[in-house]
Amino acid sequence: MMSFTAFICIPKPFLPQNCINIYAVLTSQSQTSFIVNLHLPMISDPIPTLVDSGATSNFIDSKLTSQAQLIRSSLPSLIALSLFDGKPTTCGFIHDYVKTKITFPKFLCQMISLLITKLHPSALIVLRLPWLCATNPTINWETLSLSFPLGTTSMLP
Repeated sequence: MMSFTAFICIPKPFLPQNCINIYAVLTSQSQTSFIVNLHLPMISDPIPTLVDSGATSNFIDSKLTSQAQLIRSSLPSLIALSLFDGKPTTCGFIHDYVKTKITFPKFLCQMISLLITKLHPSALIVLRLPWLCATNPTINWETLSLSFPLGTTSMLP
């Protein structure tokens, strides 16, 4: 079950007394994988998204790009996609990508580039380890939840 919660952290001794931290929390839809929902422009239903620290790139399903009417751009060179064991996929080469805004619950947004390939329907978008590094969420592995500090903007880095 997906949840989004905003909560206030009690100030720590080294912080000024009037300082509070507010976080956005996303909890996985699955008990076996880190699946969160997000939204794309032109799509009203939430999109299941796998957060995968082992993936080398961010990916989006090819059918979803058409459904969302996203503008495809060509890559400078083809990319051969390999599975975690090093074997090539049966999907062929990746030759296009999209740059789009993704929106998490409560309008937390981020601009992101996604390579286009065929993905499993249970996860139509895959966010990779460098995405985790760039956004730097706090991860609770026990509850499979991500927390993002909220500042004055709703855009993630």
